[in-house]
Amino acid sequence: MYRVDAPLGTPFRGDDVTYTLISAAAAPDVDGSMRIDLEVKASNEDRFDLNFWDNTFRLHVGDNNYAPVSGLNELVPGNSTKAGKLSFVVPDDTTAAQLAIAFQSGTKSVPVTISRA
Repeated sequence: MYRVDAPLGTPFRGDDVTYTLISAAAAPDVDGSMRIDLEVKASNEDRFDLNFWDNTFRLHVGDNNYAPVSGLNELVPGNSTKAGKLSFVVPDDTTAAQLAIAFQSGTKSVPVTISRA
């Protein structure tokens, strides 16, 4: 069993979109790895649709960058919000990570810590 700590409820804003972590959890995955699940809310403040997808996010663990394995690929209509789930598979001894969120104006990092519960 794992405990995941992240700044839930904190908005991370860039350009015309704000991402907010809603929940964070982890569970054992295949041998030697764990799956980290992050539920994220996207708030699109633009009048045009926003692509809400895995490619916006990476999880940095040490010198390694992990792409999500969740398959998130949705549209958030203009002036709307939508929640989606990101999943990352990382080594099961991971204790600290940074969720990188890519915006057109740059990348923001969100700290994520994992401990055995």
